[in-house]
Amino acid sequence: MPAMNASHASKGHDLSTSNGLALQRTRFAGERTLMAWVRTSFSMITFGFSLVKFFQYLRTDHPDGADAGVHYLGLVMILVGIGAISVGIWEHWGLLKSLNAVDESKRTTPALYVAGVVGLLGISALVTAMIRTRG
Repeated sequence: MPAMNASHASKGHDLSTSNGLALQRTRFAGERTLMAWVRTSFSMITFGFSLVKFFQYLRTDHPDGADAGVHYLGLVMILVGIGAISVGIWEHWGLLKSLNAVDESKRTTPALYVAGVVGLLGISALVTAMIRTRG
């Protein structure tokens, strides 16, 4: 794509429109990146929770065959998923702050709210897995 310069401006291309579209593309790219963080962390949280519940079931049905190491691996996966969504939210928040400084529209994105909900679900999955493990 050619760079916008004075010759493009004289042909009817508005530089402020070009800048606005570039900001919008950057905002959308940030949303896509955040949703990738959400997908990754949600997968880790759900797989970790599944491991915990599966080995909890094995422990109740076959107490001698359950491996505690895999159970703790599930808990660690939940923690890593929570950490991943936290990093994704932190990065996206920084991007929004820098874009809002230039754009002054002070917009947030729906993806940020989705990420927050996934983070809360991850925390509740961890608490549930740890309470059920102790009981």
